[in-house]
Amino acid sequence: MIILGIGSSIDPKEKYIKLAVEHLNSHEKITVKKISRVYRTSAWGGVAKNEFLNICVDIEFYGLAEELLDITQEIEHNLGRVRKEHWGDRTIDIDILLFNEEKIDTERLTIPHKYLTERNFAIYPLVDIVDNIVINNNSLYFWKEHVSKEIEIYKDKLL
Repeated sequence: MIILGIGSSIDPKEKYIKLAVEHLNSHEKITVKKISRVYRTSAWGGVAKNEFLNICVDIEFYGLAEELLDITQEIEHNLGRVRKEHWGDRTIDIDILLFNEEKIDTERLTIPHKYLTERNFAIYPLVDIVDNIVINNNSLYFWKEHVSKEIEIYKDKLL
């Protein structure tokens, strides 16, 4: 199971998320299998000013996690992502949240994602598309109970 978190805080947010999913699905090594509901949340991390729209997608991918990171960063670049400030507003953000059962901790990539269990905008959409999996020794539903409840369903279906 490979799960990506996708978010946008610069209008047109929903369009950027749709385009990111389309770019992922059109890549020869990627198939998008499931898409969560779309959630609206406040910015996380204290830098971005705008609200975010967020989803999670479950994908099939044929390659290594680092290769997927390269592909997602290329998609971000193609959709106008500019890395001005860490956690600032952005056209699109694509994070690798889970990559099968792998645990990776390199300078470029941490899997499971370093802040996955702290982010309502990752946990809630994740619950939409996967069974009750274990992350960092606790169930997904445990983490759902321990993240901020300040989250709103923006739309039941993206596409």
